[in-house]
Amino acid sequence: MKTPSPSRCAWLLAALVLGSPAALPAQALDEALKNFKASPSVVQSSAVDASYTGTLIREWDAAQNQLVSLDGYIGNQDFNNALNQARQYARSARTAEVRKLWEDLVTALQAEAKARDAAYVEKVATVSARAGQLALSATKPSELDGILDELYTLQEARSGSYNNRLQRVHSRVDNTLTFVNSWQDYLALREAGDIESARTALRNLNSNNYRYRPVSRSDILNLIATLDTSASPAAPVDLLAEATLDNLPLARARVVAVQESASGRRSNELHALISDLDALLRAVSDLKADRIASARDILRNSNSTAHPYVDVIAKLKNDFIIRALPKFTGLPLSTTANPDETAVAYLHRLTDEAVKSEDWPRVQRLAAVTNDLVPSGGTCSAREPLVGANPAAAIKAWTNAQRLERAAQSLPAAALYREALKAGAPPKLEAQIIDRLRALAAEFPESAKDVR
Repeated sequence: MKTPSPSRCAWLLAALVLGSPAALPAQALDEALKNFKASPSVVQSSAVDASYTGTLIREWDAAQNQLVSLDGYIGNQDFNNALNQARQYARSARTAEVRKLWEDLVTALQAEAKARDAAYVEKVATVSARAGQLALSATKPSELDGILDELYTLQEARSGSYNNRLQRVHSRVDNTLTFVNSWQDYLALREAGDIESARTALRNLNSNNYRYRPVSRSDILNLIATLDTSASPAAPVDLLAEATLDNLPLARARVVAVQESASGRRSNELHALISDLDALLRAVSDLKADRIASARDILRNSNSTAHPYVDVIAKLKNDFIIRALPKFTGLPLSTTANPDETAVAYLHRLTDEAVKSEDWPRVQRLAAVTNDLVPSGGTCSAREPLVGANPAAAIKAWTNAQRLERAAQSLPAAALYREALKAGAPPKLEAQIIDRLRALAAEFPESAKDVR
């Protein structure tokens, strides 16, 4: 008989055959599995014959494999699909013994699902109530990080069961999570001294018709009335004043609070600004996590639409490129950027230094990063000392030609030298390439045949 691999389902099914699960101690798991793999015993009677016994054993053997499909569902706490599958197996069973086995498993799964759902409902009620208490007592945005993590965990831990009660519980988790996130934005605004925006954030919280809210409307109204406006600044003209890569979350919270109460063109402009800030936040996060390619692509592909803060966003992107250059290039940078130097100008200066020292691998890498970060214009191809259309390709062709020449592959080397000239090598390198082509032509006249 085929021997199945052990699983949680197999253990549960074995327990149902050997006795009640409560009577099966954890240390008896190995013995339970061993007995489960054996052919089931059949109560002898005049109605039992060899053919029936054979059918029972074959069906038992097939049940071992059917358990595997249930194991994945149970591992993911998807008792809805697990129950449906077990019921289907029970209906299709041909022997009373195996059918009873599946029916008992259905009963056990129903009890387990009911217990887990009850525990989940209780946990949601506890966390939601605590979220409201923490929101009212918190004075800093960071004080809500822990409860937000708990709420996200509850959101991800939803079971596969679907009924009206659980749908209401899921809605409560979603409402509470949205509410606490918005409350954290309010705390960030209040901490920054932007009282008017903080008050607006609270009013927006109170105007939303949350079916489940962890803080009552009356508590929010009382809080709005007690906000101190004596030192409140005038409505901010520049929402990104003093914004840096390190305080982007605070800047975003300020913009979101104003956008929620804005209308028409102003609302659309702020929505575009929030999209730019989100792209920068993702890029900064990816850079910290060493997801270099993702950080570069986000920055390269995020084009700002028209809004009053385009220049500020461009400055922040410029600061990000300068901060990220050591990881983008994979090179130790010889100097730091000057205070008012753009990222492209900084890259050009680094490239100039590498050209002067004839460090061609370094020049190639810097030129490639420049072209990659600032595509379609504004690259070193438009300035001296890199005068060609693609200096990075030119230097790569030069490097490969050098390798071929050392390997005595003169004709392919000459072809690559010519490619380097067409691509646009820096002047110093261009002179060296011409010298090598002349030397090869003198020694191997056939290498000059393709020269125009």
